Amino acid sequence: MAGVAVHFLLWPSQPGQCGLPVLIEAEGLSPWQMPSYNAMLRAWAVAASGSLVVEVPRGSRRWAFVGLALLPAFVLSARHHFSWVKEQAVTNPRWWNRGISLMSTESAR
Repeated sequence: MAGVAVHFLLWPSQPGQCGLPVLIEAEGLSPWQMPSYNAMLRAWAVAASGSLVVEVPRGSRRWAFVGLALLPAFVLSARHHFSWVKEQAVTNPRWWNRGISLMSTESAR
């Protein structure tokens, strides 16, 4: 669940249907790819929530809160990763992920 939250904290979003956030840009994807990416994030959130309810014993569910409490650390880690990947695009152009060139300087704040 924290992984999904990181996406909505790092990338630009807007309210969508039912007030749920919808990413308008992420990971260097094109606008036509964003609906599928948003659907994947929603499925990830539903699967994470469902597994917590169905698969995790009641007494162990408190550990999910530990994962959510680590959200700020996950955000810092993701920002560091984006900085590193952008640096690699400059220093090692044969290796870098071409999607990174599509990321605006405002993205991944």
